[in-house]
Amino acid sequence: ELGSFESFMRSLDAYAYNHNSFLKQGFSENLPLSSIRATVKSVGRWTWDRYTGDRRCHRGAMQLDGSLSLTERQSLAARRTHELRHKATESKIRAACRQLQDQGKALVRSAIAALA
Repeated sequence: ELGSFESFMRSLDAYAYNHNSFLKQGFSENLPLSSIRATVKSVGRWTWDRYTGDRRCHRGAMQLDGSLSLTERQSLAARRTHELRHKATESKIRAACRQLQDQGKALVRSAIAALA
């Protein structure tokens, strides 16, 4: 069932229903349920038929064994992605600190965050 059209549509429907909060955003009312359903049906069908994913995504980068379950592969890939992002963030912070030190400025969080 995971990865099926029905599962995708249920997720999309739940997302649309949970984000139907136009009243809170200053509009006179939320969308009627019929509008939500029609939009979900249209967007869901188009997306399922035509969207192929992010072209920048590097599928298969880890060359994981196909015998592993999808959940195991996703877990390993998530761990790798986290490590890569962590290293990239650390690198940006170090570069920001070097830049601030070169400029003779204090190493404070706000200045580092602005540069990193």
